[in-house]
Amino acid sequence: MLKSAAQPLLGSIDSGSCTVLAVDDVTVATVNPDLAVIPASTLKVVVAAVALDVLGAGTTFTTQVVGPAPSGGVVNGDVYLVAGGDPVLSEGWYTQITDTHKRPPMHATSIEALAHALAAAGVSRITGRVLGDSSRYDAEVYPPGWSDDLKHVADGVPVGALVINDSIRQDGVIQADPTAAAANTFVNVLAAKGITVDGGSGAGTAPAGSGVLGAVQSAPLTDIVNEMLATSDNLTAEMLVKEIAHASTGGQGTRTAGLQVITAKLTEWGLSTAGLQLTDGSGLSRDNRLTCTLLAQLLERTAATDPLGAGLARADQDGSTLAGYF
Repeated sequence: MLKSAAQPLLGSIDSGSCTVLAVDDVTVATVNPDLAVIPASTLKVVVAAVALDVLGAGTTFTTQVVGPAPSGGVVNGDVYLVAGGDPVLSEGWYTQITDTHKRPPMHATSIEALAHALAAAGVSRITGRVLGDSSRYDAEVYPPGWSDDLKHVADGVPVGALVINDSIRQDGVIQADPTAAAANTFVNVLAAKGITVDGGSGAGTAPAGSGVLGAVQSAPLTDIVNEMLATSDNLTAEMLVKEIAHASTGGQGTRTAGLQVITAKLTEWGLSTAGLQLTDGSGLSRDNRLTCTLLAQLLERTAATDPLGAGLARADQDGSTLAGYF
């Protein structure tokens, strides 16, 4: 009965697309299941599955401010805003926007909370600068295969280890350098908390052994995965690819290393990787290729109540791509 009901849909699949229809891990119907096609945002399911396995469902992302210990409320010298790879670090206004971003971030990490941590530690003035430290990942901000028009809209913001508000200003302008933008934003957030920064902002790498002045922690990866899948967040997907590399290699996070780990993990799981070609993690590149068989096999490895299944967009879920359905 299900196959019959789905026949109009199945009959509409042309030679350049693919479909696998399954219920309770039993395949009901297929169309071109082993044809390698452009996956678009379905690629994020692959990234999510590997991230949950490599990083761990409970992992969190910590953003720190490090520098000299304050004396009488004054920090003499520069402080560093050190990236922890948090893709949803945001100001309060950004979580409420309706016109500058496809969808507001879910499960956001409050950058104001980090400023509050400094104020609670007694910091009232920084005589130097706030320097953004994004050395956790490499300097590549755009994966190859992204068309130029994608680099000027909210769907294709630049990628970095330190990003606040997706590098989008309150006037909607996308800032080209995520590290510099984040450091400047944090100076303004500190000012709103009554903390003066004499030297402005910039970028730099924190000296080894610097003392921690304050820190803020993200929600667990299960929530970050839900944010990525439910809102189809391209930046989160790209950052998770680099975080997979950082965790797996013990070094700097790079896109190429992360994609290699993803491919190796799919092979380790015994999934069909015929025709697989990965260029990015978001699916924005039209150079990506995978099959419906691979996606079906990947989903069959997990249950609807597991982190991957529970992280998928759900009908009527506030903020998700399916918010208006059912």
